[in-house]
Amino acid sequence: MNKKVFFGSLIMAAVLTLTGCAVSGTNTTKVNAPNNNAANQNNENAQPAASNNPAPAASTPAPASSKFSMNGSLLDLAKQGKPFKCTYTESISGQNAVGTIYFSTDQKIRMDMTINGTIAGESTQMVSHFIKSGNDMYTWSDGTNQGIKTSYSPTQASANQKSSGVDLTKKMDVSCDSWTLDASLCVPPTDIQFQDLNALMNSLKNGAGAQ
Repeated sequence: MNKKVFFGSLIMAAVLTLTGCAVSGTNTTKVNAPNNNAANQNNENAQPAASNNPAPAASTPAPASSKFSMNGSLLDLAKQGKPFKCTYTESISGQNAVGTIYFSTDQKIRMDMTINGTIAGESTQMVSHFIKSGNDMYTWSDGTNQGIKTSYSPTQASANQKSSGVDLTKKMDVSCDSWTLDASLCVPPTDIQFQDLNALMNSLKNGAGAQ
């Protein structure tokens, strides 16, 4: 049943019931007229009744906008431990690069970058991806099932950049906003075969040392 019809029926039934009680009886009771002077005196001496309605609550101010812009590195933003989604633009070797960076509460980083340019007079586009999860870093590009896995070292910024292709300490202008955390974005894709460069380098070193 429609709620409005149901509640309207209840109200109508209540009105009819009250009206029937008022007119159905045949006996009448004489009521003396009230003493207006006494009533007026009582009204003058009576204290105003307290209102049953509570005072209106103070309005809650709207939360401040979570949007912000800053000049900082990927590590600077990750160390805040908050879920941010940032965008940036830059020029890489004369090519226009547009990127989106995601930061999680546990300092994980996901970056998707699109580079638009021209090669031999033809327009080209390359989409690459980067994930930093703990001390593991993963890079790969669209159109291939191969990727690179490296290890992050806080004391070897130059080595980190050379191995992953991403400079975590480079200052950049970003525009950010909070986002609903999606942990799956910071998980390396299972359809990409990542070659562990650190394991490869250690294998080469061990092989050279054995000779």
